[in-house]
Amino acid sequence: MKETYISTREVAGLLDVTETTVKRWTDNRLLKCVKTLGGHRKYLLKDIEDFAKENNIPISGVSAPLSKVQLDKVGYALFSKNIDQIIEVVLEEALQGDRDGLFDLFIYLTKNRIRFNNLVDEIIQPSMEKVGYLWEKNQLRVEDEHLASDTIKTALSRLFVHLPRQKKKDIKVVCTCSEGEYHDIGIQSLAYELELSGYTLHYFGANTPFQSIDMTIKKEKPSYIFISATSPAISEEEFIKSIKRTGKICKDNNSKLMLGGKYLQKFDKTSLASYAIADSLKEAKSFIKN
Repeated sequence: MKETYISTREVAGLLDVTETTVKRWTDNRLLKCVKTLGGHRKYLLKDIEDFAKENNIPISGVSAPLSKVQLDKVGYALFSKNIDQIIEVVLEEALQGDRDGLFDLFIYLTKNRIRFNNLVDEIIQPSMEKVGYLWEKNQLRVEDEHLASDTIKTALSRLFVHLPRQKKKDIKVVCTCSEGEYHDIGIQSLAYELELSGYTLHYFGANTPFQSIDMTIKKEKPSYIFISATSPAISEEEFIKSIKRTGKICKDNNSKLMLGGKYLQKFDKTSLASYAIADSLKEAKSFIKN
């Protein structure tokens, strides 16, 4: 059976105590923990359940919200327009796997006039880039990177249902990762943004075979198609060959194609000169408006 680890904040929420109390119990060896390469404490859920039973502590099952220090930091960052401080809190929450805390933060930011596309472009994307950098420098394990990504994806999906939607448009859009691509936060965020704006979405997510993409274009004849690639597990030659084939099919079916993702930086400008390229949600959305 897979072992479940939780963060200090989640332990505090489950036992209805402060994080300081959890840390004190740990320092006094009343609670066992492991530390990630990033220095964060993780607790085996079964150990917490046993500890609660032995000490007659009821388990609330509710994760603790953002701490006052974090909220104060975010509030000041909004006032002073210091986005780096907000990114710091997002990164902390993501690496601890605090889905509830991150969702609360996203709600707080959107209620303070941070638009969804700005949240993604200016806060989430830089946060994920930092996670990638720490992983490349061996300061995070693979599971830490996966935990952070999953935490952000979960918080975003919960945020999505709370955001207002514009009137429905009769315009079909396809958003998908390329074949062999599993990093889908960016393209999923774009799908959310476009659906909120009223477009009819076909979202396929990670690792969609180019053959399936091509068949969808022929069948659905979408007005726009967005393909994301960060580090697809296919050869560069195969990627370019497939994109050119998809581009031709788009042209034959009056569909406009846009590409996005860091993988595109591998190629010289002439290889992709025929295609529109976006580095942000803002650029992708302006592609439709234009």
